[in-house]
Amino acid sequence: MAPVDKITSLFMDSQVDTSSSIYQDKVAKANQRFYDQIAEVYDEVDQRRSGHIDHTWVDRVLKKILEILASTNEAPEELSFLDAASGSGFLAQRALNFFPRMTVLDISQNMLKRINLPGTLKVCSDTRYIPAKESSFDVVAGFATLHHLKSPKNFFQESFRVLRPGGILYTDHDIESQFVNNFRPMLWLYRKFFDHGKDYLKNCPESNEQDYFLSEFHGEKGLSGPKLALQLSDVGFQVKEVTYHWEGMGSPTSFLSSLGLSGMLKRRGLAPIVRLIAVKL
Repeated sequence: MAPVDKITSLFMDSQVDTSSSIYQDKVAKANQRFYDQIAEVYDEVDQRRSGHIDHTWVDRVLKKILEILASTNEAPEELSFLDAASGSGFLAQRALNFFPRMTVLDISQNMLKRINLPGTLKVCSDTRYIPAKESSFDVVAGFATLHHLKSPKNFFQESFRVLRPGGILYTDHDIESQFVNNFRPMLWLYRKFFDHGKDYLKNCPESNEQDYFLSEFHGEKGLSGPKLALQLSDVGFQVKEVTYHWEGMGSPTSFLSSLGLSGMLKRRGLAPIVRLIAVKL
């Protein structure tokens, strides 16, 4: 398949006059501005997706998704994957090993320009407005996506629309609210010394703190796994999995594994990350 280098820009400057929609626009535009500004230093500042951390766990999740899809009549090489709010393409890069028909969508054109994956279609748009027909994709995925959105449910609704019947929505690596509540003092200390926001702002003087905090809309309080599952059900999804885990967290994961505790801490309130897998009925 030939490379697709052109970025299709479909970000909408919404003028809907309800306070909720206006505020969602404000959050979306803060994400757009901030990530356009920091795109050049994104991977250098935040190295949690880099090669020094074992991310083979993502492959295991993708294989599980393939198993769920195996009951369909489509051949594996025909399966299509949308990486929503793709950033610099971490998830798409791994998913391309399993899903040759790849589309990456992000609100930041500058972030999309960093992605160099042959045969991948790049689309610049808000996750509330996925520019695709109904039943276009077999998988819609968001990696560290939900906490950037004012309303994850709007993303769920749009994902439901563009997924084919039997298609899968997969989200991962959003911080969970019960963990935040249980470990607030330690999180405060961790963020004081290791938060990437100050490094982004330091390396990109043109960026600003307000855009950063708006872009991390649910980062401070986290997102409730049970509430997200309820929203998925309300939209029409069948929730297959709500998992709390430490995978992909680097040194903390290795430390817990060395103590033999990683298996014990895979429950809500003791693990920082929530993973969701849901099927469109």
